[in-house]
Amino acid sequence: MVDIDNFNKQIADVIQIVEPGDVEIRNYISTQYGKFLAGTEAETVGLPEICPVCGKKLDTIAKRRRNTSYNDDEGNWLVSCKDCHDYDTECFEEMWQDYCGAY
Repeated sequence: MVDIDNFNKQIADVIQIVEPGDVEIRNYISTQYGKFLAGTEAETVGLPEICPVCGKKLDTIAKRRRNTSYNDDEGNWLVSCKDCHDYDTECFEEMWQDYCGAY
C-alpha cells in the first residue's frame, strides 16, 4: 500500500526542483501523478455499454486518464475499454519519446 501523504510530499519536492520555466517537465510530472491518483474515475453512471473506440461490448469500459496534458482537462480523459486505453497509452508514449528525443 502506498503512503499517499509521503508520496504527495515527494511529488511536491520534485516539482520544486524543476525550473519554473520548464513547462514540459512540469506537465509530464503532473500528468504522471494524475494518472497515479486518478487511474479511473469512480463515476460509472452514464458510461456506454459498448466501447466507443472499438465497438465491442466489454465490462472494462471506464473513463481513464490519458498520457496527455491538454489545457482543457476533458481531453485528458478517454472513455473506452481497457484494451483501447492501453493502445492509446502506447501511442502517446511513442509520440512523447519522438517529441522529447528531438531535443
